[in-house]
Amino acid sequence: QETYTQVQQAMREVVLAGLIWAYLHHFCAGVRFLLLDLHIGIDKETANKSAVGVLAVSIPLTLIFWGVLL
Repeated sequence: QETYTQVQQAMREVVLAGLIWAYLHHFCAGVRFLLLDLHIGIDKETANKSAVGVLAVSIPLTLIFWGVLL
């Protein structure tokens, strides 16, 4: 029973981390697309860098939010 509870808690934390990351990634990508709509960073090289930047920003934000929530 105790092991089942520990596994269940670990699964909750993994799902919560995934949901937090999905929300923050979506938010960061939305900011990126707002800038693209304003014709900021529309050339291919800059657009590729901003796509990587979204991922690079969303992961640390997830770790920060996850630490605050847990």
